[in-house]
Amino acid sequence: MRLKAILSLLLLTVVGAARAQSTPNVVVEERRLESVTVVVKEEPKPPAFEFAFHGFIGGTLYYQDSPTGLSGGQQALFAQPYALGQSNYTQDKPVFAGDVRQTRLNFSIKGPEVMGAIPKGVVEVDFFGALQVGGPGANVAACTNATCTATTTVNTYSYNAFGEQSVMPRLRFAYAELAWENTTIWMGQQNNLLFASAPTSDAHIAFPLGYATGNIGWRNPGFFIFQRFGSSDMKSELALEVGAATWTFAGVNATTAPGGFFTTAGSSSGLPAVELRYKLTSKAFSFWVGGHWNALDLNGPNVLASPTSNRTVLAGAGGMTLNLGPLTLYGTGWYGKNTGGLLGNLVQFNLTNAAVGDTYTDLFGWGVTGQVGLNFTKELSLWYLIGSGQLINWAEARRYGYARLANVDNSAMLRYRVGGFSWSFEWVNFFTTNRLNVAGNYAVRANQYGFTGQYYF
Repeated sequence: MRLKAILSLLLLTVVGAARAQSTPNVVVEERRLESVTVVVKEEPKPPAFEFAFHGFIGGTLYYQDSPTGLSGGQQALFAQPYALGQSNYTQDKPVFAGDVRQTRLNFSIKGPEVMGAIPKGVVEVDFFGALQVGGPGANVAACTNATCTATTTVNTYSYNAFGEQSVMPRLRFAYAELAWENTTIWMGQQNNLLFASAPTSDAHIAFPLGYATGNIGWRNPGFFIFQRFGSSDMKSELALEVGAATWTFAGVNATTAPGGFFTTAGSSSGLPAVELRYKLTSKAFSFWVGGHWNALDLNGPNVLASPTSNRTVLAGAGGMTLNLGPLTLYGTGWYGKNTGGLLGNLVQFNLTNAAVGDTYTDLFGWGVTGQVGLNFTKELSLWYLIGSGQLINWAEARRYGYARLANVDNSAMLRYRVGGFSWSFEWVNFFTTNRLNVAGNYAVRANQYGFTGQYYF
C-alpha cells in the first residue's frame, strides 16, 4: 500500500512538471465588462447654398398742401403745378393719405465655390409697379402755354377702384455675382455707378430727395467689375460698368415700334453706356467720383442718322460722407448734358430731334445736395437737408418744352431708431420753377409732412 501511494505521487509530479513546461504560467483574472455606447459627434457640413432675406417694411402717413411729382407721398421729388400758371392749391388745400410702396424685399442665394470665388444671385423688388399698370384712357388736350393757344394730346392712364392699395411689384435688382477677396463681378441689373450714395431719410428711400437736386443715376442691365486695394484702414476701389444705353420708354408701342418695347433712342445708337468710378473709404469718411458716357439716336432704327438726331450723354458726379462722432456730414453733386436717362435734368427726357437748320444741340444741367445729421443718443437723431438742381439755358429749355427749370428742396427729419425699428417725423418743402411759356416761368411750392414707421431687417 505504501509503495503504491509513493508511485502514484511520483506519477502526479511528473505529469505536473510536463504540463508546466508546455503551458506558460498565466494568471487568469475574471472581469465583468459593462456595455458602453460610444457616440462620435461629426461636425455638420456647411450647406451647399445659403439663403438670405433682407429689406424693410413699413408705411408713411402724410399731409400735403399742394401736389408733388412724380407722385405724392414716398415718390415726391418736386412741386407739381395743379394747373398751368398756378403756383399751388388756392383753396381746399389739405391732402391726407398713406403710402407703403417703398417697402423693399431682397432675396439672395450664395454658394458653392466656383473658380475660387463665391457665387451669389440677388433679386430685389419694391411696390412702385403702378408705373406699368393701367390701360390707355382718354386722349386729352393739354395747354402748352398760358393762353392755351397751343395744345398737345396726352394719353392718360386709368386705374381700378382700389389701385392705391393693390400696387404691383417693381423689379429693382436682378444680378449674378462672383466675389473673390479683392475683385467682384456683377452681371445683371443694378444701380448705375454714379448713384453711389443717397441722403438719409425714412419716408424717401426708393426715390431719395437727392433726385431733382444732387443725385444722378438709375438702374440698367450691364456688366460691372469692382477692384479693391489698400489696407483695412484706408481702402480704394475702382469700378467699371458697361451696360444698356436706355432712354425714355414713354410712348414706345411694344407691338408696332421697330424692335419692340426695348428699342429707344439709347439702344438705337448701337453703342453701350460706360461708367467709371473711384471710391476711397475709411472709418471716418468715404469719397467717390465718377463719370458716364453713352450715345443717343433720336431717329430710332431704320432711319438714317443726322447731326440733329445724334446726341451724346455726358455726366460727372461725386460725393463725400464724414462721420465726426455724433455728427454726420453728407454731400453729393453732378454736372452733365442730356441726362434725362440718368434722372438728371430734373427728371426730364424732353430732348428731341431738331429740325434741319435748327441750332438746338445739347441741354446742360447740374445739381447739389447737402445734409447734416446729429445723433443726440444712439437712438435719437435729427437731420437737415438742402438741395438744388437746375437746367442751365432756361431760354432754350423753355423753347423746347421743358416743364421744370429749377428745383430747391429743404427737409428736416427727427428719427428714433431702436435695433431694426424706427419712427420718424419728416417735413419737406419743395420750391420748383416751372415753364409758363416760351418767354416766362413761375414758381410752384409744396409742403409735405410725414410720419413713418419702418422695420429694417
